[in-house]
Amino acid sequence: MIQNAKIVSLDTNPTDYLRETGERGSTSFVMSSSGLRECGRNPQRWLHGYSSPGTEAKDWGSLLDCMVLQPKQFKSRYSIEPSNYEALVMECPTCHSQTDSKSCRKCGVERVKTTVKKPWNNNADECADWAAKQTGKEIISAKRFFEATAATERLFGDPVIKDFIDASDRQVWVSGEWADKHTGLVIPIKAMIDLVPWHETEWRKCLADLKSCRNAAPLPFQRATFEFGYFVQAAMHRALYQAATPQHERNTWCFIIQEN
Repeated sequence: MIQNAKIVSLDTNPTDYLRETGERGSTSFVMSSSGLRECGRNPQRWLHGYSSPGTEAKDWGSLLDCMVLQPKQFKSRYSIEPSNYEALVMECPTCHSQTDSKSCRKCGVERVKTTVKKPWNNNADECADWAAKQTGKEIISAKRFFEATAATERLFGDPVIKDFIDASDRQVWVSGEWADKHTGLVIPIKAMIDLVPWHETEWRKCLADLKSCRNAAPLPFQRATFEFGYFVQAAMHRALYQAATPQHERNTWCFIIQEN
């Protein structure tokens, strides 16, 4: 059974939620649904430190979560890679050719230093220096930012989805304990729930998670739900939130889906 459940924070920064000091396998380690799913899949692998590798789809999902659910945190968590950078070059004032040499053989004149814009190149010193200054932020390309902006606008362009999001608390961190009657173990647990609709709205019995997937058609998404254990996440998050707020019934789990 779940005990000592409580809401820790709203509009939670994922870095704070993901921070973990306990050792896996100890009773101080706080289990999330992702940890539970990985442990259930292969306990030895999980116990020895396995984490699912980062993928483009996972990175896209995190970016979308930020832009849709926590847009005010975007500037503190992400930096958009410029399309161009400024570089000093030696340019001929006559033919405008650019090389590293001090004089132009063709025109027979001295080149002059000038600043030009070049396409962004991570191998260039100027670009590397810029990246080094983005401490604690994830760098995304301008193209990826444009795509995420379009996806966000598309979601809010749907009146039902927009109403649901606008009527909800976002990124709600809930904590508690699982008291296991068979072993006597008390295991700390936690959940980050994307959307918790307000009590006075038509969505008051719902909880929701924003998912990105390749195919949002019912059967492909059903397969993804079982493949990635989304049903485990839904059950654990709903049970934990219900334990934290027993005065309000939450019996419906919703997925808001965006095709990536």
